[in-house]
Parts: sequence; structure tokens; C-alpha cells
Amino acid sequence: MKELISDTTSYEIGVDTDLNCVYYKWKGFWRNEKMASEFLQSIEELILKLRPKFSLIVDNRDLITSPNIVLEKLIMPALLMLHNAGLTRSAIVMPEDEIAILNTKRVSEQSSQINSAVQRSFFKNIEDAENWIKSF
Repeated sequence: MKELISDTTSYEIGVDTDLNCVYYKWKGFWRNEKMASEFLQSIEELILKLRPKFSLIVDNRDLITSPNIVLEKLIMPALLMLHNAGLTRSAIVMPEDEIAILNTKRVSEQSSQINSAVQRSFFKNIEDAENWIKSF
């Protein structure tokens, strides 16, 4: 069953404990790192609800490229927390915007440097991403 952990103007984070999966949805542009505290607190909260070897579905369809400081202060620390908690698979729903696609690929490459054992796959829609996660 899906449980919503946080829903803001910039992101939505939820967890499905039956599927042992984190759902993360971008909602536009992150203007600065001031959101870091609330965002990272939401990540800590959802990690407590997961078992090791959990999955992550990232919905980047509405992603608008954010400043590098957001990547450094929010995204990479959150990914490190997830990797340390037992993340094994990431299903990434790609945006349509070309710049956002490049940003998504860059984050994925940097995430691979944290933990290359995490399986990653890219999708055009949520349904295909969920089906891939459920296939394990």
C-alpha cells in the first residue's frame, strides 16, 4: 500500500511497504538548497518504513533542471542515504525536455559512483517502471 510521506510544491515522496519501494516525483524547479532539511528528513522517515533490498521509482517527467547546488546539497546526500539503507534497484521515468534528460543522466552517473551494484533502468512511463520493479 502506498503511503505519502511528503508532498510539496517541488516534490512528492511516498513509500509502498508491500512492494518495498520508494516513489519520488519531481514537481518542477528546485530554486535553492533551503529545502534540504525538510527533504532529507522525509528521506530519513521513509527509510524507517523499508526493508533492505528496496527499490526506487523516480518520476522525472516534470523535472526542470535545477542549479548544481541542489544536486550537491539535496540529491546526492539523499541518494547516499538510500544506498546506505539498502537500495538495490532504481527505475527512472525520463523527462521529455532535452536539458532535463541530460541532468537525469548526470545524476544517474554520479549515483553509480556511490554504488555501482544498484540496477538502473530508464522508462518512458510509470507503468513500465513499476512493472520492471515488480518483476524481481
